[in-house]
Amino acid sequence: TNDGTANLTNVTVVDDQLGAATLSDVAGDCVGFLAVGDTETATLSYVVQAGDLGTDIVNIATADSTQSDPDTDTNTVSVPSPSLDITKANALTDADGSGDVSVGDTITYTYTVTNDGTANLTNVTVVDDQLGAATLSDDAGDGVGYLAVGDTETATLTYVVQASDLGTDI
Repeated sequence: TNDGTANLTNVTVVDDQLGAATLSDVAGDCVGFLAVGDTETATLSYVVQAGDLGTDIVNIATADSTQSDPDTDTNTVSVPSPSLDITKANALTDADGSGDVSVGDTITYTYTVTNDGTANLTNVTVVDDQLGAATLSDDAGDGVGYLAVGDTETATLTYVVQASDLGTDI
């Protein structure tokens, strides 16, 4: 924006991270020319990289013209850090009441997944290496597999003890 009392020529904008920006010619009087009170805009885009997670993206735009001193504006975008934690527990249903693990008993595995990061998580899945995919609950009511920061979802899978399991670790 030309907030002075003289027209400005050769107006440029340079972003310290993204380079030169092409200004619009809103007034129709030539790109890079700003009459008193005129405003031109430009847009540049940045794609967040894995290395940005958990950091701040800071960039500085500098506007300048032949008639003025440079002016800068800093913009900071805080990038959250995604993280999750899974806990697996088991419970035995002793079908024959023997007091130990035996053929026909059922082991129920409970998976608890918690978003312990600072970013919302999407498409969260649980796959057990022996039993396959587990369907997460929608405890928060915001969609299965969506975990807002601090949210927890659970899933269960069961396994029936087989004769081939006897004398081994499951």
